[in-house]
Formats: sequence, structure tokens, C-alpha cells
Amino acid sequence: LSMTLTSCGKVGEISITSAGIESLTPRGLKGFDAVVLLGIHNPTVEFTVSSVEGNVLHDGSEFATFSADTITVARKSDRVYPLPCSLTLTDRLAVVRLLPSLTSGDMEGITANVTARLRLRSGLRMRLKFKNLDIQEMVSGEAEEVKPDEMEKLSRNLSYA
Repeated sequence: LSMTLTSCGKVGEISITSAGIESLTPRGLKGFDAVVLLGIHNPTVEFTVSSVEGNVLHDGSEFATFSADTITVARKSDRVYPLPCSLTLTDRLAVVRLLPSLTSGDMEGITANVTARLRLRSGLRMRLKFKNLDIQEMVSGEAEEVKPDEMEKLSRNLSYA
């Protein structure tokens, strides 16, 4: 119990240290499959990230939504994890206007809002919300560590599942 409570205190120290796009593959006319590389700083126990979803905006207007697979983050680690994602276009005309910028790697004005569920081995579950993530800064490595804007406890079950 003491190890669980100690590790729960460090949950707020978990952060995203880097982000990049490993691959982007068209899927039909309305979507893409992508692999995003996420650098994650984890000073606590192993946890699982699931139910990752969100939207992508350009200058405040949504042009895509996305969801991602589940990943397991190793305990007390600083690693880069590949995160397979599925991106669905909500505004095809915005993408046509943005295509020249995106192919050249210029992602100026593109932001994302992300929610994810985090589950510790202890059974503790939390919902994390990241708002207005600047994609240009993250992909170029200019962003500092990104911490969630909101952390909401979903359960207090401290028994091992």
C-alpha cells in the first residue's frame, strides 16, 4: 500500500518530452494511418495509456479527429514509444489548403487537443487532458516537457487487478 501511495504522488510528474511523426499513410479519401513517436518521462510504476483520442486544428478550426492504440509505459523510464494512430478528416478543403505546408514539414498554426486514460498496475485510473498542443513545437523539438492540463481520477481502487 505504501508503494502504491508513493507512486501515486509521482503521477503528476509524468510528462511528454518529445513527439514526432514516423509515418503517415493515406487511408481512402478521408483518413490517414500514422505512427507517432512519443517520448515519455515516467518516474513512477508501469502504466497503460488507452482511449487516446482528440482533434487537430489549424488556426482554431478543426480539420481532423484521431484515435490511437493502447501502449504500456515501462516503470521509471525515459523512452520513445511508437503510437499507432488513425486520423479522420472532418474538413477535406482545409487539408487541400494545408497540403503544401504539411508536405514541406511546416506545421505552423496546427494544434491538437488530446484526452487519454492512464491505468496504473495498482488499479488507479485517471483521465488526462492536453489542450492546444503546438504540433510545430513538438515535432521540431522546441517544446519543453508537456504535462496534462487536467488530471481526473476515475477510480480509487488500490487493489491489484
